[in-house]
Amino acid sequence: MTTTQGAPAEALLEAIYQSALHPAHYGQLHSQLLFHFREDRSRDDTPLTRVILSHIKRALRLGAAHSAMQRERQRVLAVIHAVAPPIVVVDAQQRVLGLNADAEALLGRGELFGVEQGVLHCREPGVLAQLMTQAEVQSYACARIGAEAQAGWLAYLYKNHTPHNRSAAASYSLLLIDRQRCVSQSIAGLGQRAGLTAREVELIDLSIQGLDLDAICARTGITLHTLRQHTKNIYAKTGVHNQNALFALVLRNIVLEQAGSSHNPQLLPHITGLAYTRLLRLADGRQLSYAEYGAADGVPVVYFHALNASRLELLIHAERLRGLGVRLIAIDRPGYGHSSFVERRDYREFVPDVRALLDELRLDAVHLLSASAGSAHALHTAWAMPERIRSVHCTAVVPPIDHILASDSPSTLNSMMNQFFRVVPSLLRPAMELALFGQTVESLLHSMTSARSHNAFSLADADIDYISAPEHLPYFVAAMMESLRQGPRAWALESVLLNQPWTIDLREIRVPVELWHGTLDGLVPMDMVQAFARALPCAQLHELAGDTHLLAFRNIERLMEAVRRPRRG
Repeated sequence: MTTTQGAPAEALLEAIYQSALHPAHYGQLHSQLLFHFREDRSRDDTPLTRVILSHIKRALRLGAAHSAMQRERQRVLAVIHAVAPPIVVVDAQQRVLGLNADAEALLGRGELFGVEQGVLHCREPGVLAQLMTQAEVQSYACARIGAEAQAGWLAYLYKNHTPHNRSAAASYSLLLIDRQRCVSQSIAGLGQRAGLTAREVELIDLSIQGLDLDAICARTGITLHTLRQHTKNIYAKTGVHNQNALFALVLRNIVLEQAGSSHNPQLLPHITGLAYTRLLRLADGRQLSYAEYGAADGVPVVYFHALNASRLELLIHAERLRGLGVRLIAIDRPGYGHSSFVERRDYREFVPDVRALLDELRLDAVHLLSASAGSAHALHTAWAMPERIRSVHCTAVVPPIDHILASDSPSTLNSMMNQFFRVVPSLLRPAMELALFGQTVESLLHSMTSARSHNAFSLADADIDYISAPEHLPYFVAAMMESLRQGPRAWALESVLLNQPWTIDLREIRVPVELWHGTLDGLVPMDMVQAFARALPCAQLHELAGDTHLLAFRNIERLMEAVRRPRRG
């Protein structure tokens, strides 16, 4: 393998991936590492060098089984597709590019649609072409198929985005929904939960069928002014602000009802996580994924997940948050879940994404909640836009690097490994990517829940017991799987940020901050957090006796009570 003097980090990363794919190349990787150390003016062979090499050997010993992760994800997605409505993906010429099991069965019956020489045909001529024309204008289109006297089917066509390759041919996703079996039940359930009147439920049903305003007025005998007033009331009661969001809410209920009948607790978090997920197209073309849990009219709280989690981290408390009167908005940072990856060198670079989401949701003032490494993002957001942040609540706090280095307490954060990476910072990211490259979600969770004395990255016994509980484990698997949906780059980048000084002045954070930390948190010792609290002018530290790193899961009611309770001073 050749080495370029100008880009040692890039050459090292290539060597790492080649060695992961071909373990026989390990000797070449060893040489490449030594070359990299020389470039950084570090000693070639030290005990720390051997630690790094043993770490790499361990990853290679796991088999570089990235494909296993992909197979695992495909297995879950297959089940999700099985409980979702029939879906067919076509191109602009109506050629079938893909379909799920239900769609295949529906096409096989030939009642509504058929496939001839790979091209999709509808029994009602011109419907597909009309839907595609409408979708070009408003991203989606809807049509009712079937006789007026029959319940019929609803056909929804969405234009798929191709952000990574704008020259790629357009494709469309066609959703075929049994109106009587799925949509009517979903709307009725939504009406009961939101307190809608019979007329409002009827108007939603007609709107979902694709009728325009004039057609709805003619069908119901009401004026356009009355219809708009009803629509305003519907949006207020359901917590949405446009027709697109209302349709997404109805679809979410369909998925949730079908998920509830799957009787598979291991897959339920994946399915319900899909139903709660939302996507936002940012001004620069990137995509931001987030999830909303709880009460639509509840106190808005933006959640920043931990390093190894995602927007699904608090999915386990979705229904409980509804009862607590909270609207939790959990954001995937770049590279997590469905959020487009982008290089970041500073925590402040994520703030514009948060601002764009608040603008989209029309939220002028929110509270912030974070877990572990999400603390830095929450506090940088509060620093950048204090006019929109009412309070910040950081759990299992990870302080800035200077507070970590100032502590003599043993911790993962100031371990020998992390000290080495601060000497050779350019090695941290590729080493992290390698360490994650060959692992599955199961192996990572096993590493987290192994005995602390054998693994610096493991958790306290109480946290291990919580994660390992049969009713909890599927939710942790779902959250971690989403965090690695695009591979380990986001984890590695966040690890680099953790080891860099913050570029803001803590004294300028004037928003009320509450730090929640367990006295038995082995990952972040209390003295680090105490020193950090003293550096924040508006901070209050809650020391939770006997609690540990996963305290947010066990104290969700207490945290939400603190959010709703204004703090003075």
